[in-house]
Amino acid sequence: MLPELDFRNLAFRRDPHEEYAKAREKGALAKAKGLDAYVVVSHAECESLLKDPRISLDHFSGAGFSADHPMQRYFQMRDGLMLFANSPRHEDLRNPARSAMSSRLIRRYEESIRELAQEAIRKMKQKLVTSESVDFVREISVPFVSAVICKVVGMPAQDHSLLAGMTQKVADGLDPFGASHDLAQAGEGYVEFQDYMREQLALGCWTQEANEFADSFLGDLAQCPHMLGDFKSSADLISTTVMLLSAGHLTTNHSLSLSVRSLLTDSSQQNVLKDGTITPHLVEELFRYHTPAQITRRRVTQEVEVAGNVLQPGQALWLSLVSANRDENVFSNPQELDFSRKKNPHLAFGGGQHFCLGVHLARLQLRVFLEELAGQFPKLRVEDSVDDHNLVFRGLKSLRLSLT
Repeated sequence: MLPELDFRNLAFRRDPHEEYAKAREKGALAKAKGLDAYVVVSHAECESLLKDPRISLDHFSGAGFSADHPMQRYFQMRDGLMLFANSPRHEDLRNPARSAMSSRLIRRYEESIRELAQEAIRKMKQKLVTSESVDFVREISVPFVSAVICKVVGMPAQDHSLLAGMTQKVADGLDPFGASHDLAQAGEGYVEFQDYMREQLALGCWTQEANEFADSFLGDLAQCPHMLGDFKSSADLISTTVMLLSAGHLTTNHSLSLSVRSLLTDSSQQNVLKDGTITPHLVEELFRYHTPAQITRRRVTQEVEVAGNVLQPGQALWLSLVSANRDENVFSNPQELDFSRKKNPHLAFGGGQHFCLGVHLARLQLRVFLEELAGQFPKLRVEDSVDDHNLVFRGLKSLRLSLT
């Protein structure tokens, strides 16, 4: 009998690690309670299956809905985003963007990201002078991450609130236990944002400030709206841009806010933000420990054996990256933050052909912001925090900080 994991249980969503550890003691595979879905909980099996061509992204069709049904926009989103695309569609969307998101090209943004981090921290200081506390998520992290991803992609910074709204709708719609209206709103947010981009390009609004972001992902497009690079259509370019904006905004915001909370509340790590050095090992450990993208849902396309169990085509398979990153067979003391951890083969950025396209940008943002934050607020403490219980994305809805 395989252990069962109750994803509808809010206590489990709030802190799943104990239940995952119990499941790993019994093997690499568990069942999702009340659903016909297997859950992969071990590092070795998750890593292998992320690269297995017999495992496909879990694709849904809108065939059961009328053409004008609100849900059709949700399925339009799924058809358009790289996140849901299998080969060869996935390569059509990803390959033209690969070089622009390389480590070498992303490094050119470090100075700009540092300036944006400094600006965010100045705002935080001013807020703590005039108010008793600051909501780090809403007032600091979200605006900072929004400004960075807008800068990198080439979206006007003043429109970042549109990005934040669309991103939240998409995130709510990806939770398999969310309300049905969340799905419709996710599709609505995606289509609205596509329309916004088309309107801006048609009006030539971005060309007015082309020099400001000429080195951005959309820099060439801003100067010549008909240039598509290696994209096959303007629709492909827009959908990939929306993907970069939404994914880069959501997961990086979660990583940053979760990291700050841990560094302020973990008694063994409280000196890091007082006088510590932010090392690459520290950054990787924070990604491992928090794993903002918790689960990726797949489907078996050919018979495959997983941990001694033969799964047939059509079987739903959930790869729990958050469990894999706490696997005792791979990580010593996996439930603890250990910034001296040298070997850290975490799966926070996924693996295989869907390995996170924005990995270098995510690492750079977290490192630079923590470097700028370190030493600024010796008496900073957490007053309160509210977790976001989204099954797919782990993060905070709020993180209230004070100096008293």
